[in-house]
Amino acid sequence: MLGLGLTPFPPDLYLTVRQQPLIDRPPQSGVGLPWGVETRGSARDERFNQRNGLASCPDRADVSTAYCARGIRGVSDFEQVQRMDGSSVAAALAGRGGPCLELVTQLAGGEVGAWLVRWPDGHDAVLTWSPPLPAGQEPGDFDRSVELMDLARRAGVPVARYEAVVPLPDGSVAIVQERIHGHVSGVVSEELVDHAIELAEIRRDLLAGTAWPASAPTLYLLDDGPGFCLHGPLRAFSRDTAELLDAIEAIGRQPVTERTTDLVHLDYHVGNLLVTDEQPDRVAAVIDWGGARPGDIGIDLAILAFDLTWRAPGPVQQRVEAHLRRTTDADTFARLWAHASLRLVDWAIRHYPHDVDYWLAVARRYL
Repeated sequence: MLGLGLTPFPPDLYLTVRQQPLIDRPPQSGVGLPWGVETRGSARDERFNQRNGLASCPDRADVSTAYCARGIRGVSDFEQVQRMDGSSVAAALAGRGGPCLELVTQLAGGEVGAWLVRWPDGHDAVLTWSPPLPAGQEPGDFDRSVELMDLARRAGVPVARYEAVVPLPDGSVAIVQERIHGHVSGVVSEELVDHAIELAEIRRDLLAGTAWPASAPTLYLLDDGPGFCLHGPLRAFSRDTAELLDAIEAIGRQPVTERTTDLVHLDYHVGNLLVTDEQPDRVAAVIDWGGARPGDIGIDLAILAFDLTWRAPGPVQQRVEAHLRRTTDADTFARLWAHASLRLVDWAIRHYPHDVDYWLAVARRYL
């Protein structure tokens, strides 16, 4: 990272079209939820569920059933990203000659899932997994990601190291990441956001003068991305999402001439920024670099701006959005906003349809 024929939320739940969207609980979709953080079961979730005819703390199947009963397309209508089976991944990892890891506990949150694991020497790490992609889609280049992570680390970005990356027989990839003793901030301050912007700006033009050539950012505005930014769900889900897709693809057809030398994380949201109790307003580590690539650092800022619409709406979120607008021209800003809109709405359609209207409201501020 993220209504199509959906019955809209009650009007007091959000404001649409070029206004800051308001919602009665945080969305669960799109830019990802942090490991170890569980958003379901809160009082805000309970109020939302009661007002929208859903059972308490629905899982994906419950949501699909409830929405289909109301004439709304459910998550089962669209291809979903697989969840990680920790024991199977750990066994496959060992079978491929990788480390024999002890599963300690499953970590809450996350779109695919993660496990706290222990190496034979006793040190802990985090096991994650990249599921196989549909036929015809190219997998991520983890060798590229590791090289770019090292560049970011040397430039001063606090980066969690990859301790092992092992392709598995089914086309998926097991990733063992350094365990960082930090947590996701529950209160996002202006100081924390300023530090996140600073760490993004460190990566602007970071690839200039290296072996990495300047390249046009890949935003998937005309073609599907590798497991995200899919166009089909928006085209099929509702008239509203189809109209949004028309606007996104129209932007994608505009000629692009710029070439950038920025280092992009690609999933730069608060859930991937860890802090410590001692320094809650400073980023202790940036995690989940599997999508790292050359591109436009504005991608990371756009995803962060979308994420903050629900984590820290108002002045804190507006700091990122204002910075993005100051550092890009109007055409580039439109492309970046279109990318984030496609990404968040597609993910919500396929996994959390009750969030679609929220992300549509955010997208429509500029599209």
